[in-house]
Parts: sequence; C-alpha cells; structure tokens
Amino acid sequence: MEEIQCQVCQEYMASPIKMCENGHNVCNSCRLRVSAGPTCRESLLNVRNITLGKNAATVIYPCKNRETGCEETFTVDDRNKHQFVFDVILTVHRR
Repeated sequence: MEEIQCQVCQEYMASPIKMCENGHNVCNSCRLRVSAGPTCRESLLNVRNITLGKNAATVIYPCKNRETGCEETFTVDDRNKHQFVFDVILTVHRR
C-alpha cells in the first residue's frame, strides 16, 4: 500500500491525488502546503492522478488508531468518517 501513501505526510491518499512533473504523488492537503515534489523537488502540478485516485477508492485500509486497539478496516471514505467520530469521542472523553 506504499503506492497510495502520501510522500509528505505518510497518510493514505484519497482523490484528488496531485502529482509533480515527474509523476510523484501527494495528497491534496499536502499539495496546498508544498510547492515541490518530496522525492525529486520538481514543481507540483495542478493535475490529478485520476487512475491512482480510482484505485485508492477501492482499497481496504486499517483504522488510523490500530495502535490503540481498533482493528476495523474501511474504504478511504468510510475510514475518514470513522476517524472523525473517533476524534470526537476522544475529545469528549478528555474533558
């Protein structure tokens, strides 16, 4: 699953996935923060890697909180929803 990890933040990417002049990929969040590819330092383009985005949507991902015991798996959209709920519960629990 390394191919669908952002080379900047190391998170799994979801569409839209952007790329540099040499075809290295970054997630959309990192694209807004960096101006060059993390591997080759070439300029990032405002171009989507549609094929990788479609492939990323079909992969089953582990929960980001697997280190704390969550063993659930999800598509990337469901994983993000699960993470949002987990973060809300954690925030309420900490108060």
